[in-house]
Amino acid sequence: MRHVAILSRVFIAPIVALLLLPVSPWAGDTEHDRATLKGVEALWAVVGGLGPEAEQDGRTAAQFQRDVEVHPRQAGIALDSTSHHVLHVNVTAVRREIGVYAYAIEVAFLQPVRLLRDPRLVHNFAVTWIVGEVGMVGATVLSTVQSTVMDLVDQFINAYFDQNPRKVTRISPVVIPLRGQA
Repeated sequence: MRHVAILSRVFIAPIVALLLLPVSPWAGDTEHDRATLKGVEALWAVVGGLGPEAEQDGRTAAQFQRDVEVHPRQAGIALDSTSHHVLHVNVTAVRREIGVYAYAIEVAFLQPVRLLRDPRLVHNFAVTWIVGEVGMVGATVLSTVQSTVMDLVDQFINAYFDQNPRKVTRISPVVIPLRGQA
């Protein structure tokens, strides 16, 4: 019975705590949610969370920020720190005494919205697309959290290109004259 009490405190309590974190129930990755990405030309990538415990175990906020910026840029999405369209990645990782992390990841897209009752109010932001994951991982494999973050960012990239097809640039063919033809 003592083992059950220890397991409860070590494993179940962090998961319950993470499940109680505020989650945005009004958005997801449905067709309707993806439609809100149409016409977005550039975005600003912002990474938050990731406490000092995770940094002590080798995962820095700077690494997450760099990776979150690289993926969209490599895919062909313009990044601009002055954009009002924000890809926000929040990683919460809580280390327990036995070297296990409980984590919650949220990848959300925020953009300015107008109120129907007063369209003049434009300075309000809303989450229009969001995905996330909650789990547990050993401190020695904390890099799997970073991998999961990148998978969720890739899910955003796919949603973005679902609504904003990649622009194909046509390259003019080069004509090389054959010998004797000049």
